[in-house]
Amino acid sequence: METGANTEIFIKAEEERLPPLNYSTIGKHTYGLASLLHVQEPEVEIQIMANVRPKSVSKEEIAINPKIDMPREVVRPNINLKVTEPITAPNITFPNVKPINIDIKNPVAPGEPKVIGAPNINITLGAPEVTLGITPPSTPNINISVTPPVIKPLKIAKPGEVELPKVTPPTIKPVDFSIDPTGDSNNRRQTLAQIFNRKTVHNVTELKNKNYITRHGAEGSTNAELGNGYTVNVEANNNRAIVLDEARDNDMFYNKGTINLEGSQNVALDIQGTHVVNGKFTVINAGTIHGKTSVTKPTINQVAFGFNNPDASTSSTLTIMSNGDGGTNNGKIILDSDKSAAMQLKPEDAHYWVPNWSGDPMRIQTSTPNSSSGKVAMKAENNVGSTIDLNGKNSFGITTVFNAGLPKEYFNSSVKYENLKAQRLISNRKVYYLEENLVLQEMNQDVQVGFLIKEL
Repeated sequence: METGANTEIFIKAEEERLPPLNYSTIGKHTYGLASLLHVQEPEVEIQIMANVRPKSVSKEEIAINPKIDMPREVVRPNINLKVTEPITAPNITFPNVKPINIDIKNPVAPGEPKVIGAPNINITLGAPEVTLGITPPSTPNINISVTPPVIKPLKIAKPGEVELPKVTPPTIKPVDFSIDPTGDSNNRRQTLAQIFNRKTVHNVTELKNKNYITRHGAEGSTNAELGNGYTVNVEANNNRAIVLDEARDNDMFYNKGTINLEGSQNVALDIQGTHVVNGKFTVINAGTIHGKTSVTKPTINQVAFGFNNPDASTSSTLTIMSNGDGGTNNGKIILDSDKSAAMQLKPEDAHYWVPNWSGDPMRIQTSTPNSSSGKVAMKAENNVGSTIDLNGKNSFGITTVFNAGLPKEYFNSSVKYENLKAQRLISNRKVYYLEENLVLQEMNQDVQVGFLIKEL
C-alpha cells in the first residue's frame, strides 16, 4: 500500500486485563467445570485509519504462489503370511539283521542211559539173650467182712384222681354298638367353604346342636370331597363327623382331610343309604381318621366307616367303603380306643321306620315296609398302600354285626315297638335271627349281614 503526505495512521490497541488466578478461586485452578490454567488470551483490536491526499490509488496484481507440501506417499506394507507347514516325518532306516546260522557238523546222538538195578542189601540179625530174675510172691492173707443188707419191700400208693384244668375260652364279640339316629344337620345346604367359614377346623359338639356335616345327593354334595388341609374334630360322645345320605348313582365321596374322634360311640363317615334303583355309592378315605383316647379321657367304640340308617334303602343298591382308592390316594386309619372297628358292616332294619326327621330327639312315627327295600349290599376294602392301625383291645379292622333294631326309647307311644331279636314276618318276608351273633350263613336264600330274608 502506498500513502502520500500527511498520512496519519492511528493505531489503537485495547487489551483487557484479567484478574489473577487466585483472585476469586481461593487458590484453586478450576472454576466450576472450567480449568483456569489454560486461559485464552483476549483478541487484540487494531484500528487503521488513513487519509490519502491526493486520492490516487494504484494497484498491481499480486501473484501469490502458495507452496503446498504434498503428503508423503503411503507405502503399503508387505505382509507375508506363512502358513505353518507340517514337520516332515523322519525317515527311519531299519538295520539289516542277518539271520544267525548255527551249523553243527556231524552231530553225535547221545547214548542210551544205563539201567540202574536194585541194590543188594544183606542184614544178619542174631537172637538177643534176655535174663530176668523174678522171685514169686508169697500167698496173701485177705479177710473180708460182709454184712448182708436189710431189704424192705417198696410200697406204692395209688395217686389221687387228676383233675383236668378248666379253660374258659374268651368270648369274642364283634364291635356291636349304634349311635343315635339323626336327620340332616343345620348345614346340609351349605358348601364346605361356608361351613368352615374361612377356617380349616370344624368342631362337632353334642348331637342336639346338629353341627355335624351333612352331604346330600339332592344337592350333589355326595359327589365331592373333604379337601386336604381341613380337619373335623368330634368332641362329644354319641355323634358323627360327616353324614352321607341319598347319594346318586356312581357318586364318590373322598375324605382327603383329617377326622379326629375324641369321644365314645363316634363315627367318622356315617353312611345313610340311598333309594336309587341299582345305584352304587363309593366312600373313600384318602386322608387320616384317628380315634383317640387318653388316661384323663378314656373312650371306647369308635368307627371309621359306619352304616346307621333308621329307614331302609332300595335293595338293589351297593355301598362301598374303601380305605384308599387303590391308586395314588392312600388312606390311614388309627384307632386307639378299645372295642373299635375301622369298617362296620351292619344291615338295615327291614321295618323301614319313618321318623320325624327334623325332631330333636328324633322319634319313630310309623313303619312302611316293602319287598324292594331293606336288603342293601355292602362292601368293605382296605387297598394296597393304605393302613389300619388298631391300638386298642377287642378291636377289628373289618367286622360285620347284627342289627337288633332301634332301641325302644326312639318310638312314639302310638307306634308298636318291634326289634329283630326274633323271627319276624315283615312285608311278606321272613326275617331270621341268627343265634350267637353269626354274621354270615348260606341257606340257599338271600344272604344278608346279621340276618337272612326269605321271600315267601
